[in-house]
Amino acid sequence: KSENPAQFDGKTYGILSLNGILYAWWGPGSGDTHISETRLLVSTDHSKTWTKATWAFLRSDNLYSGTFLNFGKDYTNARDSYVYNYFPRGSSWALQKPGKVDLARVPKDRILDQSAYEWFAGFDGSGNPTWTSSMTARQPVFEDPNGLQTVSVSHNRGLGRYLLTIDHTAPRSGNLAIFEGPEPWGPWKTVAYY
Repeated sequence: KSENPAQFDGKTYGILSLNGILYAWWGPGSGDTHISETRLLVSTDHSKTWTKATWAFLRSDNLYSGTFLNFGKDYTNARDSYVYNYFPRGSSWALQKPGKVDLARVPKDRILDQSAYEWFAGFDGSGNPTWTSSMTARQPVFEDPNGLQTVSVSHNRGLGRYLLTIDHTAPRSGNLAIFEGPEPWGPWKTVAYY
């Protein structure tokens, strides 16, 4: 018997510790089922219990399986005052083809405020990232025409680079691709494509 039984079904693919509070992006269902929502979970007792946020991104928002860009223990090495979140485009756990990844940022002190989220919207004339509160104006921060199912991004402090990984073929096939970039929005260069 588990010491802390699961409170609900579904999957998470990203977890973040920030000021001793744990956050995870969660979606109901499993396998190749469609995901009705992507919602934040919060734990203030080191994952013994979780509470669902009062809001969610819905299937109509065309994103799922969120994950966080991690910056070391308790986010202490963060580049700025934002938490960065990556979401594959789509609405199911199946392979999304072509594969696109969206990037959202939110101030660290407003992570539970849906209205505070801004979406990557491309670059300005000087090559700087632009941000929008409109999900319909968002632009993918990464694309793979072969498709993808999930994404993970982390900052490697020693290298001073961001590492993005995807699985780029059918679920459970074990095909991995690794990319690196100088910023959370890239540009991304291929390290390995298996």
